[in-house]
Amino acid sequence: MRGAWKTVSTIARRELSSYFTSPVAYVFLVIFLLLTGFFTFTAGAFFERGEAALASFFIWHPWLYLILVPAVGMRLWSEERRAGTLELLLTLPVAPWQAILGKFLASWLFLAIALVLTFLVVVTVNVLGEPDNGGHRRRLPSAACCSPAPTSRSPR
Repeated sequence: MRGAWKTVSTIARRELSSYFTSPVAYVFLVIFLLLTGFFTFTAGAFFERGEAALASFFIWHPWLYLILVPAVGMRLWSEERRAGTLELLLTLPVAPWQAILGKFLASWLFLAIALVLTFLVVVTVNVLGEPDNGGHRRRLPSAACCSPAPTSRSPR
């Protein structure tokens, strides 16, 4: 069983590094951060409410995941087909569940990186007022746990 998890972690590391070798990851991160800022501060009426809270950030966050995260998941298998490495992956002594779980974990880690980069929103809210940071610390892991749901439903 230990060797199985080593294979999963190898696939996850390979996928995560392949995200950052192409500009697709950086474009996704920039779009994600821009939309997060827009929906938090502009569409979420942050400044009109007169309170330092990230309610609009957490209200719009699942909708951003619903739109942007399937693009991360679709890339997983289509890149393998495009590069011609899908046949190689399937002929290696790797169980299908190991390949699927490794790719899933890589996309989850990538989305966690995107979520960590939203710390500037939290910093901005702390500069503008005195928010309930305990609530933010409680909600951010919940947002990270919501990110794999659209990834697991992406077509193969």
